[in-house]
Amino acid sequence: MMLAEHFDLALNGISRAAGGAYRSVKMDGVCKIDGDVQAQEIAINGVGKIYGSVDARKLEAAGRVTVAGLLTADQARLEGQFTVSGSLRGDKMELTGALKVDGNCEAEEVVANGWIRIGGMLNAGRIDFGLIGSSRAQEIGGSSIEVRRAERGAWAHLLQKVIPSFDPALEARLIEGDEVKLEATTAAIVRGDRVVIGPGCSIGRVEYKTELIVHPNANVKERVQL
Repeated sequence: MMLAEHFDLALNGISRAAGGAYRSVKMDGVCKIDGDVQAQEIAINGVGKIYGSVDARKLEAAGRVTVAGLLTADQARLEGQFTVSGSLRGDKMELTGALKVDGNCEAEEVVANGWIRIGGMLNAGRIDFGLIGSSRAQEIGGSSIEVRRAERGAWAHLLQKVIPSFDPALEARLIEGDEVKLEATTAAIVRGDRVVIGPGCSIGRVEYKTELIVHPNANVKERVQL
């Protein structure tokens, strides 16, 4: 990533700026950036719209953010409502709120509480997902995957305003990992070494190697040990 180390960009109130390469970008208020953005650090507080792709080492955002392209961040901490027109890539991603990605979402670690809609594949080494709302991804893959109903904490009443269908549920065509533990999930196929199908799940076919545990309040049509 090529950066102009001596430039910072600070936007406040209702403001707009051109894209470019910066050391840091701070957006407070209702802010727009026209074009691609590269930065060491990006901090957004409020309503932020970036009409291009984003490449950052560290991204911290709270509010309502839209990225009209690819979002790449080594570390991303997101609170609020986020829309990414391209794919999302990174190392560690923490989310509290709602995330909509039209493409794929790829990271080493994803820790989320809220609602997600992934147009393609959600792929990470570790996925820890607390469900608040009806979520969906075409495919989910990882080494360790845990999906559960999130506890209703301080964020719950706020998330109700931005998350459609507040009842916790996850829908995917395929979920595949080494260690898979699911609640409130509907999937055509679940595949793994050790698999736990918890309450509220409806699975068409489970393929497992070592162990399969199915909760009495879960529905699994077909069980196959590989």
